[in-house]
Amino acid sequence: MDHHIEIEEEILPGSSRLSRADTKIVDGINAKIHSLPALHPKPCIFRVHDGLHRTNEKAYAPTLVSIGPYHHGKPKLQAMEEHKLWYLRSILQRNSEKSVERYIQVMEKLEDRARGFYAEPINLEREKFVEMMLLDACFIIEFLRKLYSDKDDPIIKSFWMGNQIFRDMMLLENQLPLFVLCKLFDMITKIPSSPSSMSLTKLVQTPIGIMLSKTFSSIPTIQLEEKSIRESKHFLDLLHKVCLSLSPKASFNIPPVSIRMPCLTELQEAGVSFKVVETSTRSDSLSFFDITFECGQLKIPKFMVKDLTVIFFRNIIAYEQHSSDVKIRYFTDYTFFMDKLINTGKDVNILRLRGIMENWLGDDGEVARMFNKMGDGRIIDVETYYYSEHISQYFKQRSFRAAFEHLTAHFES
Repeated sequence: MDHHIEIEEEILPGSSRLSRADTKIVDGINAKIHSLPALHPKPCIFRVHDGLHRTNEKAYAPTLVSIGPYHHGKPKLQAMEEHKLWYLRSILQRNSEKSVERYIQVMEKLEDRARGFYAEPINLEREKFVEMMLLDACFIIEFLRKLYSDKDDPIIKSFWMGNQIFRDMMLLENQLPLFVLCKLFDMITKIPSSPSSMSLTKLVQTPIGIMLSKTFSSIPTIQLEEKSIRESKHFLDLLHKVCLSLSPKASFNIPPVSIRMPCLTELQEAGVSFKVVETSTRSDSLSFFDITFECGQLKIPKFMVKDLTVIFFRNIIAYEQHSSDVKIRYFTDYTFFMDKLINTGKDVNILRLRGIMENWLGDDGEVARMFNKMGDGRIIDVETYYYSEHISQYFKQRSFRAAFEHLTAHFES
């Protein structure tokens, strides 16, 4: 039996036959298409994707001050808006200025470029967006300047407020493009009569050092170059670059490894020993990421776990996960590797007793849960996974492989 399928004549663009379509649907879709905002090829300030966000929402949200548009206008952050105005007035007074007009003129010119830094459309009118850029940039510059020169400032005098501001400055969703801060800094400090003499490098080095001190047991002497600061996208991007400058260069195309990684307790049962590697403050100090396995001994650089450790890791991991510019995700891979080593409080206890970890949280079980939950929503790229070679080295050593295979058989029996 022949089946005849009637194929309608092709409808070409501009054909009158398009009138058969429901005009309400056509007009609705056309309106949506034409109202779409322009796409920017390489945004660098993101809202954390749901896979990461839902595991710990508080880790990505500011608690005291909003920086940038994503959290702008939230009721719980409104108290700091007045402080931003006070800081702006302080800048004007120091430079013997009475109006913000010249600053607004420059911010207006930077608006389009600044909007392009954000991965999502910003639902702020032009006036509000420009005002936000000026106030937020002034707040950051003046806050950092007052750390050195105005110990009587109410925020500087309040230890908890300063700590919360540094915390909020490292959040991925709470960023302002660094070029905006740099431009405003230049405008403030290049007035001939201005008493400001602090360099941009000194200003920015303070928050970077404080942020790093929340996780690293000791920090190499960081020598930031002004060029590096000006080329960075935002504070978290700069922080990420500083950390990578202390890391060894790993090669690409590392073969993927599917071997199950034993935890510390299992490694210890298999005869592996552990040794702390003390980092120093010398510029050639060992990398935080440089975990090695040699002659049956696992060597791990010393690190700290504090209240802000989870904030630091989660936000820098979120940046690595979102950014197309990050080729090797060192922090993502490091926390994945540590998650495999740490299953329970017993594993944390091994690290603590060997002097590898400083546990400021108090409870070993809490630290284990922190590392275990940090992996939720995280994606590992097996082709560039930094520790693939390390895992392979474990199993190349016959004595360890035999001991671990015996141990695995014991546990599974």
